[in-house]
Amino acid sequence: MIELKLELSDSFFKTRNALRLLHAGGLPQTESAVEKSLEYVEKSWKQTAMRSFKHCHNNGLYNQGIMRNYPTSGDNLAGEVINIAPSARALEFGLTSAQRMSVLQRSHQVRVVKSGEHRGKKFLIIPFRHGTPGSVHFPEMPANVYQRAKELSYSKRTKTYLERSQQLNRMTKKDMEVIHRFGNLPNLSTPHAYAGGIPVAKRYKYSYGKKLRGVGGIYEGMYKFGRPGHTQYITFLTMSEWDPWEGIPAYHVAKKTSEAVKTEVMGMLKVGVRQDILDMKKLAGLI
Repeated sequence: MIELKLELSDSFFKTRNALRLLHAGGLPQTESAVEKSLEYVEKSWKQTAMRSFKHCHNNGLYNQGIMRNYPTSGDNLAGEVINIAPSARALEFGLTSAQRMSVLQRSHQVRVVKSGEHRGKKFLIIPFRHGTPGSVHFPEMPANVYQRAKELSYSKRTKTYLERSQQLNRMTKKDMEVIHRFGNLPNLSTPHAYAGGIPVAKRYKYSYGKKLRGVGGIYEGMYKFGRPGHTQYITFLTMSEWDPWEGIPAYHVAKKTSEAVKTEVMGMLKVGVRQDILDMKKLAGLI
């Protein structure tokens, strides 16, 4: 989870506490300013993400993870904006190739090559979904690619089955006792399923329709799943020990947002505080 925090000066907190003592009934204008500033931060964070990622990341799912937590701990003068998207931390701080490839040592979905030059090597098949032109939830494919993709025949999933996790093959008796007790080992990812208390891999079989050919890049080999009105376009990419993926750069989206909104947010809070002070003066007959 990524948190976006704006550090406020001591003078703000001193003013806030003094106002609370003077006005036990609440500070409506200040509270409203806090809430509006959080809305502004949330919107700005999403806009920064859209500018930063373009088509190289699924900014739709990333932006869905951005949300406001208000009030925080029951305090109407405190709130936060967070991102709970699984990819948020990696996109914020980046990942080296080694860090990215470490999933091959953690995931129960990993497979092992049974023959040939890569026998015994681990690999993972990862589905990537592509959006149609105008999509906000998935990176949209170019219009010319879509024109060809929508003519594909439908593929479908025909069977789901469970298979022993390849990560368990070299485990000690002590490891297995830990799994029986806690459901997993600390260095392994959460499994998709269990059988007899042991983590297993969930596998799928498909009946494939026509595959998209001749477009190149990330759309090469794309399949069409679903049904009319509920269509998904998916490519299956392979991560393997013999062909390491490159690392992911650090985008620092939350940091950039924090720096960009600080002046505006402080201005909104000051207006709220000043209005509450003015209202209290009026109630006290001082003006």
